[in-house]
Amino acid sequence: MLKRVAGILPSQLQTRCEEMKIDPSEYVMEVKDGADEIVVKSTSKSSPQVVCNIHLTSPVMRQTPAPVVAPKPIETAAAAVESGIEQSAVTATDEKEDCKTDDSATAAQVVAVMPSKNPPDMLERKKCCQLLASLRHVKWFQLRASGLQSCVIVIRLMKDFCTRVPTWRPLSSWAIELLVQTVISSSIEQVAPYMGMLLVFKAISSGILLEDGPGLLDPCERERSDVVDYLSLQQREDITSSAQHALRLMAFGSTFEVLGLDEPVIEVNNNNGQQSASPQARKRPLEQEEDSNKKAKIN
Repeated sequence: MLKRVAGILPSQLQTRCEEMKIDPSEYVMEVKDGADEIVVKSTSKSSPQVVCNIHLTSPVMRQTPAPVVAPKPIETAAAAVESGIEQSAVTATDEKEDCKTDDSATAAQVVAVMPSKNPPDMLERKKCCQLLASLRHVKWFQLRASGLQSCVIVIRLMKDFCTRVPTWRPLSSWAIELLVQTVISSSIEQVAPYMGMLLVFKAISSGILLEDGPGLLDPCERERSDVVDYLSLQQREDITSSAQHALRLMAFGSTFEVLGLDEPVIEVNNNNGQQSASPQARKRPLEQEEDSNKKAKIN
């Protein structure tokens, strides 16, 4: 199937790329052995080198076939009762013979209902289910998160924070998107990016990811499942502790440390008219206050 799709792609690119003025001959299609993907590489020297991986999946792979249950064989005692013969009249030899015939009949029925083997070139079922889940996540993001104010900005900030802090790296992108959307959508008022990050750290600090916490329910799955069920107990505690530390930093005016920025520098004018850099100069120097008080008394 992958080879057939790879053979059709050049002609489709020829028809689709006429308006975009793209030369399909600049792209090479490759199907690697043992890999369920098509690799599209750009061979143009003028344009940047681009590599695109195309995966194939189908909703049929998500469907679980209903198990075919073989009919239960009639027991010897039940047959004896239905025929009006007492159960005690059945001998041990008859029971052994009946059990043999029943086992052979059951084995024949099981062999008859066994499904045929999958073809050797069939796509991997687990990988196809993961791709289908990714498609559901993209549709959910477009419907719920993309139109929410400051949600996309907070998601980008949180993903950057997770890449910089090793403790947060186990969190997946889907868990971050779902967590930010859930927190921001629960707010009644409009949320700014700063307040959005603050609310996210508050939610994690409260223990939402801990083992006895509510967790994050996946809205894209039929069954009840937790998005962060793959995290270990130690990872949950470390992320909660780190969120509490980040929350204290933001509460005491050190948001630049959470964002990974340098400490801001505030320029203040001295009495000589020169400017000096002072990161904590939020008030006027004491000498300027005394001079201003003297002028006020003279006036």
